[in-house]
Amino acid sequence: MAASAGMGKGGSASSSVSSSERHARLLLAQINRLRAGHSFCDVRLEVGPEAFSVHRLVLAASSPYFAALFAGGMKESGRDVVRIAGVEADTFHTLLDFIYTGV
Repeated sequence: MAASAGMGKGGSASSSVSSSERHARLLLAQINRLRAGHSFCDVRLEVGPEAFSVHRLVLAASSPYFAALFAGGMKESGRDVVRIAGVEADTFHTLLDFIYTGV
């Protein structure tokens, strides 16, 4: 951990930023591996003929829509399976990949 805000172990702000970016990349990669292995997934989203096992926390943190869906008092907030309408499965898959990888 850095001794002061903005300073990394090397004492420069740039080393702190690169360390922070590396940490974020590693964390996101691990969360995506958990999704791929269906580990700790707590909701299944049905989109067209496909179903996607995901983490409510990750989606809620990534999107105001999902935050409202899962925590905003909507009927879907307590369900284990939620149907998502108005989007194609392949498009939704691309969206999930971006949420979980940033790419």
